[in-house]
Amino acid sequence: MNNDTILLLKECDSGLKMAISSLDEVLDVIKNQKFKEICITSKNKHQTLKNEVDHLLKEHHLQEKEPSLLAKSMSWLKMNFKIQMNEDDQTIASLLFEGCSMGIETLYKYFEAAVSIVVLDEVLYFYRETENSVLNATNVQGRLEVMKDDITSIVHQMTFFRDNGYTEAYRRGRAFLYRQALYFVMFVRANDLSDEGEQYNYCLRVLTSFKSEIKYVGLKWYVAIKLYQLVPNLLLACSKNKFKVY
Repeated sequence: MNNDTILLLKECDSGLKMAISSLDEVLDVIKNQKFKEICITSKNKHQTLKNEVDHLLKEHHLQEKEPSLLAKSMSWLKMNFKIQMNEDDQTIASLLFEGCSMGIETLYKYFEAAVSIVVLDEVLYFYRETENSVLNATNVQGRLEVMKDDITSIVHQMTFFRDNGYTEAYRRGRAFLYRQALYFVMFVRANDLSDEGEQYNYCLRVLTSFKSEIKYVGLKWYVAIKLYQLVPNLLLACSKNKFKVY
C-alpha cells in the first residue's frame, strides 16, 4: 500500500467518524419517521464502511485518524445552534446535506494526489432524490441555501485549480461562477429579500469584474451578464417571473 493510498484511507476513516457522529446528533430530534429510517440506514452503511476501513488499517499496522478537535467542535456548535433556532426536519436535512457536500467538493484534490485512477463500469453508489430533499427545495430560503453552498464550492475549486496550475479548469470554473453569481443576485432581487448578506455582495463584485470569454460562459450568459452590467433593472424586469418563488 503506497503513501497516497494510506493518506486516502485515513481521510476516509476520519470522514466516516464525522458522518456517524453527526447522524447520532440528530436522530433523536427527527420527527418524520421515514426520514429517521433513512438516516438510521445511512448511519448503518457508514458504520459498515468504517469497519472495513478499520480492518484495512489494522491489517497494515496503521493508526486510525480522528477528526480534528476544531472540526468536531465547529460541527457540533453549528448543528446545535441551527437546530435550536429552527427544530424541524428540513433544517436537519440541510445540515446533513452540507456535510455530504463538504466531502464531495474535495474529491478533485484526491484526483490530483492519486498515482493512478481506475474507472469501473458498474454502479457502486446511489443518490436518493426525494420530493422533499434539500436540492428540490421549493421555498425561498431552501433554494437560497443551496445556491450559497454552490458558490462556496465553486470558489474553493477555483482556488485549487489556480494554485496548482490548471488554467483551463480555472477559467471554466470562473465562467461557472459568473453564471451562478448572476442567478443568485437575480433570485435575491426577484424575491425581494431584505437580508442580502455577504454572499450577495460578493456576487455583485464578481459580476462587476466580469471578463470571461464567450467560449467559456456561452453566448446567452455573456449577453445576460453584459446586460446586467449596463441596465440591471431591465434584466430583472424581463426575467423576474423566472426567479420569483410563489
